[in-house]
Amino acid sequence: MAITVTQRGALNTTTNIVASGTSTIASVVLTSGRVYIACVHLATSAGSPPAVVSIAGTGLSMSKRTTTGDSEVLGVKRNELWYGICTASGTVTITMTINAVACTLSDWDIYELDGCKTSGTNGADAIVQAVCDTSGAALLLNMTLAAFADSGNRPFAFCVHGAPEATTHDSGGGYTELLDANHISPDTGVCIQWHSSSADTAPGFSWATSSAPLGIAIEIAIAAAAGGQPVRSIHQYRMRRAA
Repeated sequence: MAITVTQRGALNTTTNIVASGTSTIASVVLTSGRVYIACVHLATSAGSPPAVVSIAGTGLSMSKRTTTGDSEVLGVKRNELWYGICTASGTVTITMTINAVACTLSDWDIYELDGCKTSGTNGADAIVQAVCDTSGAALLLNMTLAAFADSGNRPFAFCVHGAPEATTHDSGGGYTELLDANHISPDTGVCIQWHSSSADTAPGFSWATSSAPLGIAIEIAIAAAAGGQPVRSIHQYRMRRAA
């Protein structure tokens, strides 16, 4: 079974200011037993940026990555990555709660992962590794993941920059764009992509107007088949035996 990634909720608008300390995405379709990830971008006008306290809805209570690659800060902006496994199917409202820091912006998007590992606490094993990057030039961001643990694993990447314009995803590398959003007040461009057919370790993004980027890239782990081996590994073994 191959990995698939499907958008289940998105909130990327100029009016998405979390004055109350919470932000919601309605009509999110959840399927029991599947893993969900949330890509979050927060900003404030001055000082340290806000941070997420919780992301939850009926049947889904997400956890923040607490290993390397969980979040990054650039000035007054922050990216975070959250994940969780659904325990009850349904169409629900997901609520994100932030800390007491005044938030002038919250872009966040929810994706469903299927065909991936669901083991570990709250589905933690679905994500093999995560890297953060703020080192991109003013017009591009190229991230680098370590070599993948299995050839059936797939990359997923999230980039935010400070220009209210379209972002070019890594189409030349075979990536599929899942989201390309932008808005003003504050000026923001958001792009999310993944690769459906390759264990590529170098997702990249570019845009036209000079602005500093923040990015997070992850390796999604393919599900293990009966016997404990990844689906792709079993298929490759059978091909070798047939030869």
